[in-house]
Amino acid sequence: MPKNYSIRLRVSSSFPPYNNGTELDWEKYRDWNEKENNQENSEIAELSSNSENNRQRHRRKRRKIKNNKKKEASQLFKITSQIANLLPSLKIERIKQKWQAPWSENLSSLLNIQISELDKEETAVSHHNKIQNILANNRDKSNIILYSDGSKNEQLNRLGAGVYYTTNFAKNQAQSQAYSWCLGTGMEVFDAELFALEKAFKIAWEKKQEYTQKIWIFSDSQAAIKRLQNLSLKAGQYYIQSIRKWAEKFKKNQIQLQLEWVPGHMNILGNELADKAAKKGTEMQKNAQESYISLAFIKRKIKESALNS
Repeated sequence: MPKNYSIRLRVSSSFPPYNNGTELDWEKYRDWNEKENNQENSEIAELSSNSENNRQRHRRKRRKIKNNKKKEASQLFKITSQIANLLPSLKIERIKQKWQAPWSENLSSLLNIQISELDKEETAVSHHNKIQNILANNRDKSNIILYSDGSKNEQLNRLGAGVYYTTNFAKNQAQSQAYSWCLGTGMEVFDAELFALEKAFKIAWEKKQEYTQKIWIFSDSQAAIKRLQNLSLKAGQYYIQSIRKWAEKFKKNQIQLQLEWVPGHMNILGNELADKAAKKGTEMQKNAQESYISLAFIKRKIKESALNS
């Protein structure tokens, strides 16, 4: 959003990340992060009658003196206040129009995306056969295989992401490795799946060698894969942009990219190991530096707040 955009200029200068110099009479108006003071002060006033008959009797009357309530500066201040109360932090997912340049290459032209139309059992069998074929012809380690997954720990209310990297499924760390990230409480499973997918591309780039010819990435989230094919300005746009950049790098290096859906919980080894890594991420104490509050999470919280009010 441009610095001189009218809405941005109307948001409080204390609302991150804006520093637009908006100043008001704060004795009169309440800032977005200032709680309303509904407390009432009271004082006891003793009143006595002038008549001699009632001179010995005193009546007490409680008078309530209300504090002067500060006014809402604007509806926008009220909205930012309500949103802030729903969120654990204000590091919010970004969406930018410039990321969606009309001349940008579509991801479909940079990598092959495949979602099987077979049922889960048939897809699992097909995937097993494909992996066996890849491994049989991968003695030169020209193929890199990655699985990504996202998970939510309902008890801890934390999200995690995991990626499993391998060239032959050996336990040797140089040839197989699992990665885990804790994403905190401000995301949805959909966001964790996209996060893990983007990390899989990044890891593939870091692990590639001069002899690498093809990258295989598998995810059990059809929603995340389909989001990569959708160019609309909505939740997950950052990952689309980031994955496009990785895909362009691979293309320049003449490395093929294959992204496929695999069914979850079907005893597919790579998927099970990625799921284990994602679950480990939910139990980690420190959030990943890249974690933030997602738009999908905000949307759900606002709906819940509206239903409960």
